[in-house]
Amino acid sequence: MAQGREHKALGLFHEAPEKLHALIGYGQGGNPKTGETQSRYSARNETVETFRDRLCAGGLTTLLTHPAGSNYRGRDTKRLNQWFNQLGYGFDRVESMHLEIREKGFRDTEATAVKTAKIIGTALHFLTQEYR
Repeated sequence: MAQGREHKALGLFHEAPEKLHALIGYGQGGNPKTGETQSRYSARNETVETFRDRLCAGGLTTLLTHPAGSNYRGRDTKRLNQWFNQLGYGFDRVESMHLEIREKGFRDTEATAVKTAKIIGTALHFLTQEYR
């Protein structure tokens, strides 16, 4: 809910904070720890927007984390989604996203986890069909 409040305060989410279910990070924004100002993208914007839209259509209200977000931006070089960047792979070979899903109602029981997994699976399947 803290992320819902943060995004709402910035005018990026127009519903009650508890209605935000997930965030997608893909290297947005600079790094306050190192002072680096450039984004370190790990996926194309069109890919993450399509994925977000498909998750939302499935009932998982999802935002792209804002570039100055306090967390879940997928830009930390110590995280797996940046590994492909460090190895020099381009988006034509690998795209990576960080999907952070709230626990309550989406992964707090086996039944909610299965339902959430189906939403994610459907969204990923759509992406694989889009980019063939």
